Amino acid sequence: MPPRTDGDSPQGDSLDFSRIESRGSKKPVTTLHFNGLRTCKRATYVESNQRYWNWVIRYAEQKVRASQDWFQDVTIVTWNNRAVPCLLERFAAHACIPITVLGRELSVWQNAYKLLTTFDYLRSCPTRYVLCLDGDDCLLLNSPQSAIRLLHEKGSAILFGAVPTMHPRSLSIQKDFEAGTAPRDAPAKYLNSGQCIIDVQEGRDLFEEALHTPGLHSNSCDQDRWHQLLVRYPTTIQLDYYGDVFVVCNAWTDCRNLLAFRRDLNLDSTSAGVD
Repeated sequence: MPPRTDGDSPQGDSLDFSRIESRGSKKPVTTLHFNGLRTCKRATYVESNQRYWNWVIRYAEQKVRASQDWFQDVTIVTWNNRAVPCLLERFAAHACIPITVLGRELSVWQNAYKLLTTFDYLRSCPTRYVLCLDGDDCLLLNSPQSAIRLLHEKGSAILFGAVPTMHPRSLSIQKDFEAGTAPRDAPAKYLNSGQCIIDVQEGRDLFEEALHTPGLHSNSCDQDRWHQLLVRYPTTIQLDYYGDVFVVCNAWTDCRNLLAFRRDLNLDSTSAGVD
């Protein structure tokens, strides 16, 4: 859902993502995923556009301040093999969020490596839960404890975010299954592997199985494998259909909101860089 403010035309610093309308819910949003941000024609890869960095860092400094109780028995994990910090790493540094980065030692990257690096980490993880977030297009806005509570409410080992469109689109059997099992009024029906909360003890074996499951669309895609496992384990793996904790802003359709960040925080094209 697009970011909203109290008025029709946001002014000054009124933009407050901690109270985004979460697909009809009035609960504070835990994570926000800018789906498609890296490939959006008008917002080409966030690291190349200083305006977005200015907004992200300003928001972290003004609005998000993590406290110790946020991270009770949970580790925040992302993936990045580049020399420069990703969006989530920079945001976390300014918001005092401890984060574990996997894949730093890899010289080349494909999304299937998320399965390998995460499975290796889960074998020695010191906490009971792991919150995994894509590093290039996700932000953590509130305590991950809400994600843990929803995981328990659903009785699942892994809870993923959900999106309105299927990817990869070629997985027709899995697409029909997910569309058919989702609540009829759910605005998002399909698994999004860019956001998930994991019960380490119960979810570790699922990561191992996903790691050894051949891709139907491509062996380089982790989401391909999770679509297959969701069909096998529809109660053990579940989705946050209503965005109660995992909210997706589609950068393809909501790009005007991304471009409005600069205006909403009174940033102009000559703003000083933030490192």
